[in-house]
Amino acid sequence: MKRRTLKILSIFIVLAVILSSSNAIIYAVDNTPIFSSPIEGTRDYEISSPYDTVDWSKYGQFKTALHVHSKENGGADEPAAVFEDHYAKNYNVVALTDHDFVNTTWDRTDRPGRTYLTTARLNEMIAGVGRGNVGMQPIPFSIEQTVTENINTYFVNFRNEFGSTIEENIAAAEKGGGISQINHPGRYTGGSAGGSYGAERSSDWYFVSKYTKLYLKYSSCYGMEIINKKDGDSASDRILWDNVLENTLPMRSVWATSNDDTHLAADTGFSFNMLLMPSNNLTNIRSALTGGTFYAVAKVAKHELGEDFVATGETPKLTGVNVDQDEHAITIKAENYTSIEWIADGRVISSGDSIDINYFENQVNKYVRAQIKGPGGIAFVQPFAVQDLSTLSVPTIKYVTDASRTLSGIAERGARINITAGNKTFTTYSEKIFGTWSEKVPSIPAGTILVLQTKEDIRSSPISKALVYPMLPSIRQPYAGNHFIKGKVTPFAQVFIKIGKKGFTHYAQNNGDFSVNVPELKANQIVECRTSYLGLQSRLRHILVSSK
Repeated sequence: MKRRTLKILSIFIVLAVILSSSNAIIYAVDNTPIFSSPIEGTRDYEISSPYDTVDWSKYGQFKTALHVHSKENGGADEPAAVFEDHYAKNYNVVALTDHDFVNTTWDRTDRPGRTYLTTARLNEMIAGVGRGNVGMQPIPFSIEQTVTENINTYFVNFRNEFGSTIEENIAAAEKGGGISQINHPGRYTGGSAGGSYGAERSSDWYFVSKYTKLYLKYSSCYGMEIINKKDGDSASDRILWDNVLENTLPMRSVWATSNDDTHLAADTGFSFNMLLMPSNNLTNIRSALTGGTFYAVAKVAKHELGEDFVATGETPKLTGVNVDQDEHAITIKAENYTSIEWIADGRVISSGDSIDINYFENQVNKYVRAQIKGPGGIAFVQPFAVQDLSTLSVPTIKYVTDASRTLSGIAERGARINITAGNKTFTTYSEKIFGTWSEKVPSIPAGTILVLQTKEDIRSSPISKALVYPMLPSIRQPYAGNHFIKGKVTPFAQVFIKIGKKGFTHYAQNNGDFSVNVPELKANQIVECRTSYLGLQSRLRHILVSSK
């Protein structure tokens, strides 16, 4: 339980409401965020931070390019020139990811006609000669796999084959001990269009579920490229990222990367990542990427900064993160910024250096993330997973009739669902990816009230209820010239038949059979049938009269 006195500032709240728009964040005079419902909640949360292991007083910040091309395949410049350009622009970690060409070492001599570094020059770069001993580390065995939807793979000598799928490429990289990220997904979802269409495509369940399944199945696929180049193909990829996070958490997070996708030297330096590490070596680089101990930076982000924004000065810099588990609060420190926004489920819910989750209990579900804005651009902080320890989500169930032999729905992922139907109880478990569940059952009479509750350890969900409805009428095929409509429905149910504008009623027998006398049927007439039992109506069934 939190030990903080709730600040009641009614007068200032009223004044703020009058002076503010309905969507604006309201602040009290002491800059404590006060919102439309300024009541501190009581739920107990656990917050997971990717930055828990970072020693901010000792760790360095290493400028990183994860998506770079040369003349080997895709770029305009020789590999050596690409390395020199990044070195001059103060990069500390670089992965050369030419299209379908594995980069091995930067001083390789097996490529006639291509210019690489000498071994001596490579060693100078690693040592930081001419840069105050601040070196630049190459990521080995890096490549952009482009046979299908593009991914970058690192630390594995693997090249995709013709006809391979994105999943096969991710799986092959993982099997070989490598890691991967999904590049500019908006190019494949349609999100690159931006605007409302891009947002719609990036929220389409087909794409959201597709990427969610990949991330949940392959832990080595650590991230998503949410900024590509000067936010070209990636215009709506932050929206996709948020949608995926809503479905991968709490099982795992997906880290955001920002990359120039360099093809020309003039386009380098706009989108990069800052790895937080005790020292710059391959072990720490890999650990930072897979553990999320970095943040993504962009000088161009159309959705967040606006189409006409021009970066000036230093980019925002994340300098500290503190998670107070007792207070359920997150505080971040930064430099070169003017504002910090907090996002949950794809919506900005607050601004300021800190956020108290208990003030946003109806808005924070699985995660919250921060974005730091300044004259020099934007920094995307990796998401903080937020788990509500108080209650589980209410289980749902699909439409049920007395003919249903399988119950199904959605509940908290990996939890136990108890279903009570009269004096019978059924127990099942939801699966761990999407929370879907199903349970085979005997016939349950129409009118029965189903009671559902999810349980997990000592936690339980609120109860949900559902009615069992009369079955959809089963009708034998009627033919032209017939005078009867026959079929099967819920026993003793009242049967309603409509043919054109004429209606007929009848009651089913105790076995559910019915036979309704009607005028001579004609070919292509439409017969409508519905039943009623205990005041509950079945769904409507249509059937076409066939000619003999």
